[in-house]
Amino acid sequence: MENITFEFAGGMKTLKPKKKLRFKKKKWVLNAQMRKDLLEYVKKRNVKHYFMIRVLFELGLRAGELVNLRVRDINFHSGKVFICVHEGPKTLNWSPKYLSVRELDIVNPLKNDLLHFVCDRKGNEYVFQSRQGKSRFRADSITTMINRYTRKVPSIGKNTGSHVGRRTFLSFLNANNVNLNEIRKKAGHRNLKTTLEYIKDLDNENDKTVRKLIGKMNK
Repeated sequence: MENITFEFAGGMKTLKPKKKLRFKKKKWVLNAQMRKDLLEYVKKRNVKHYFMIRVLFELGLRAGELVNLRVRDINFHSGKVFICVHEGPKTLNWSPKYLSVRELDIVNPLKNDLLHFVCDRKGNEYVFQSRQGKSRFRADSITTMINRYTRKVPSIGKNTGSHVGRRTFLSFLNANNVNLNEIRKKAGHRNLKTTLEYIKDLDNENDKTVRKLIGKMNK
């Protein structure tokens, strides 16, 4: 670890930090115009990536949940998506978290668009398959893919990470006055405090309320 040198009236002094200095990364959410710009940009270049990003933003999935989503997990008749842990030692490339198993609503137009996207797939096949054939994506490749696009969209112009869809989804629910406990369940979180940390300032008044709640929980 590098030493830090300070200059003051009496001369120079060098200090060696005991711990590595860490800078907290900004956690991004996208407003409606940013989301529109991003989806339009991606759709012109890669339809599969377009649907992957849409699912992240409209269902709030973790990257690991997205890449492990199978066709049979989506009930297009009832409009339900089952986020579950498939059996078998080789079925996962991520560590499922508490309350990962849950049921989410999928509505039109995403439901119909996704149905056409997977219409020729078998139930046990992955919704989003890699270029190598019927294998799945790596979860960490989702972050790389999203960053590549968000850097090039003028209204965004920066790396946002794969969780930007999840944070934006939860923030959108909060801005539309969805019950916080319901938001927690949709996110698959154990603690409400975790959910509150995801919710950002799509709406300034809602954001102030959320910040106050977090402050109370930290006392």
